[in-house]
Amino acid sequence: GPPTKAGMDEQALPALAAAGMDKRATPATAVASMDARAAPAQATGPGDCAREHWVSLGVDRRELSLEFTLPTGQSFRWRKTGSGEYTGVIGARVVRMRQEEDDVSYTILARGPSACSGGSAAAADAAAVRDYFN
Repeated sequence: GPPTKAGMDEQALPALAAAGMDKRATPATAVASMDARAAPAQATGPGDCAREHWVSLGVDRRELSLEFTLPTGQSFRWRKTGSGEYTGVIGARVVRMRQEEDDVSYTILARGPSACSGGSAAAADAAAVRDYFN
């Protein structure tokens, strides 16, 4: 859906709620809240929707450089959360991206209900992330 006044997709609000965050949070405060926790926020939903793990995009640094892509004016809702790591919102997902020497990886920190409905969450996540960067 269209961005809210806080600049966050309406779809992302259930994902933030599932991660235990206030829907009035801005992307930056939501990410900071998640980072302050001892353990990563748990996704909700059936089956593989509840697991967190890093997934390779299989994309060379020459094809996708997070440091040149995410902090620019063309990308919104991203915050640098570590060396070579950025956290932001893609659709109904809170995603952490990591730049590696010869690849880019991602992990899903939280999902809204629409991201967990039907089919494989992992396949839907991969499609959403790839679509975002195309």
